[in-house]
Amino acid sequence: MTSSEPWDRYRIAAEVKRRGSTLGAISINAGLAEPACRNALVLKSQSAERAIAAFLGVPLHELWPDRWLPDGTRIDRRRKDHTTDERTRRAVKNERAA
Repeated sequence: MTSSEPWDRYRIAAEVKRRGSTLGAISINAGLAEPACRNALVLKSQSAERAIAAFLGVPLHELWPDRWLPDGTRIDRRRKDHTTDERTRRAVKNERAA
C-alpha cells in the first residue's frame, strides 16, 4: 500500500497484524487496558492512538486526520471556539460567562 492511501480502522488493524502484533498487545505494552487500542479504532482515545501511531511509525494526523492536526494538536469538535485567534477565543469565553 502506498502512503497516499487513506488509513481506516481495517487498514490499521491489518497493518498491526502484518507486523506480527495485535492491538491488545500494543495496549498492554503501552500500559493501557487490553481493549484500549481496539476501541481507539472507533472511539477517541489519545493514549491508545499515540500507542498505535508509535508502533506503526506513522504520524497521528495521517492515521486520524479528523482527530489530529499535522502539528500534533488534538482536534476538539465539541468546542465552538476552536480558533487560533486569541482575541476571538477571549470574546467567546466572555460571551459564555455573561
